[in-house]
Amino acid sequence: MDNYEKIFADKLKSLRKQRGLRQNDVANAVGYSEKSVSKWESGKVLPPVNALLALCDVFGVELADLLDIKHETSYFLGIDGGATKTDFVLANANGDIIRKKRLGSTNAFDIGLNAAKALLTEGINDICRGISIRKISMYAGLSGGTSGNMRQIFGEFFNSFGFNKALSGSDANNILSAGLGNRDGVALIMGTGSSAFIQKDGKVYRAGGLGYLFDGGGSGYDIGRSAIKYACMQEDLMGGQTIINDLLRQKIHSDTVSGSLDYFYSCGKAAIASFAPIVFEAYDKGDAVARQILCDVTEQIALLLSAAYKRIKSDFIEVVAVGGLTNRMDALYPFIKKHLEKLSLPCEFDIKVYNGSAVYGALLLAGMPPKSDFLQIFNS
Repeated sequence: MDNYEKIFADKLKSLRKQRGLRQNDVANAVGYSEKSVSKWESGKVLPPVNALLALCDVFGVELADLLDIKHETSYFLGIDGGATKTDFVLANANGDIIRKKRLGSTNAFDIGLNAAKALLTEGINDICRGISIRKISMYAGLSGGTSGNMRQIFGEFFNSFGFNKALSGSDANNILSAGLGNRDGVALIMGTGSSAFIQKDGKVYRAGGLGYLFDGGGSGYDIGRSAIKYACMQEDLMGGQTIINDLLRQKIHSDTVSGSLDYFYSCGKAAIASFAPIVFEAYDKGDAVARQILCDVTEQIALLLSAAYKRIKSDFIEVVAVGGLTNRMDALYPFIKKHLEKLSLPCEFDIKVYNGSAVYGALLLAGMPPKSDFLQIFNS
């Protein structure tokens, strides 16, 4: 027989700590003494019915959640946490969207682990409000979610909510799930950062994704950084003339680019990546420096794909490309193709931009049945 006193005690402590409450805060909220709350958390006694119901109101959960009673999965929560935004979607067993929410980045390496947990907690509590947490199975694919010991840390974090099932991994797993299913292939990330996640026989391997300090290109950050670099080189008479300098000065409202170095060093990598469109604008106008920048940064993309070939070892490899840079594949693909030809790989890469929602992949990994019109509903 279940020891509901102990189960309840563990659950009460978990909910209280998730919300940053002290025992005294809970006591005041339900109209009991701090000593009573301490006794409930000792696992020796259950609260009276009226106190149980009051606790449900305080934490926004059902009684079954407080007692950690298992349910059949009735809902699926998918979380897609990228470098700039995080999507939360709750769907029912038919794949119908119940709620959706978008918050900022949950990359623990960018904003800190505590800030990432706080944002995830906010999103989960809001989107799951009024629904028994035990009826929900969830999957969270997070940027940086598998680096170092983050998989274990986030695994324990999500399990503390009391979901029917809680799994987590990288945001690339969402793309692999949504874009490839179980097929061998590559999720090519071309956003603020760059990386490739290679799926072979059900296993996933990473290439790149070492962060802006150590990756060799292929990202919005690298293009934006190069824009600043070459604009400054023009001002120092170390490089050729480029309209990137004019465009960049207009954007930052400054007489010189080098005069804004303090800002560049403090604004963060997403802000640096936001200067990438300037390079594409210059490229469209025939700027030679912009062309060289795009040629240089795309070499990393070719190297990522060569790593995929070494893993998959096939003469045809399916590639699902995602991220902000894919909006300009018209400019980037010719350079990528040129670099691949230099590598002389005996393989054809079928590169397609994934225009769907990565959070759909998270829902599939949470156990939701496939939904053919999900994207149409999600965007409505």
